[in-house]
Amino acid sequence: MHQFSQTVLNSRLTPKSSIWILRFRLLPKALIALDKEWAEAGGDAAKLDKIIGDSALAIGPKGEAQDKQQLIASNKAASTDVTTATYTADEYKFDMPSSDVVVMTHRGTTKGMQNGTEVTESHRSRTYFRSRMAGGR
Repeated sequence: MHQFSQTVLNSRLTPKSSIWILRFRLLPKALIALDKEWAEAGGDAAKLDKIIGDSALAIGPKGEAQDKQQLIASNKAASTDVTTATYTADEYKFDMPSSDVVVMTHRGTTKGMQNGTEVTESHRSRTYFRSRMAGGR
């Protein structure tokens, strides 16, 4: 689970107006930027460590639960398999089931070379973000 950026959530607006702004203007852009930063980090463990929250819980490629360090290791291993890779994310969708939780889904496509063969891999991703200001960890 990623963490909301404190700068996005800290505002002097009323709760009603700040939720509206987060939902329809600021938050999707901030989360897309975070997702792109994650993609650009590739297998760089130091960059991933700064992006991924300490309480991250992910589902690995074989359906196994991964904590932050396992997720970083998985990203690092995946990035070494494909060279000259390009990553494109699209079809972003957002849902805000409560005032402190946002769900982001999107499609990601990686194109590159693997063992001399051109490969294309597509996946769907669902990420849950919880606000630290609302008691999230």
